[in-house]
Amino acid sequence: MTVRLGERRGSTSEIATAVARTGAVAADGGRLLLSVSEAAKRLGISRGRLYELVNRGEIDSVSIGRRRLVSRDALAKFIEANTTTGYRPHS
Repeated sequence: MTVRLGERRGSTSEIATAVARTGAVAADGGRLLLSVSEAAKRLGISRGRLYELVNRGEIDSVSIGRRRLVSRDALAKFIEANTTTGYRPHS
């Protein structure tokens, strides 16, 4: 799911813009939102591949103006949803 934030004054978009500009941090000291390039590096994939995952709805993102950002929580959810344990041979 992509969240698009409007341009109204005093709205959520001002808060989100401030978060993106100031590099707001989570409780553990890391930034809440990452650029697509930063998120791709963390996953060890290309920027283009991350855009594909976002466009298919596999990774949630936030659009602020022309910027597309990915939360650290969205990355964690994607990893959890795609993690398998053990060996499963293809039938």
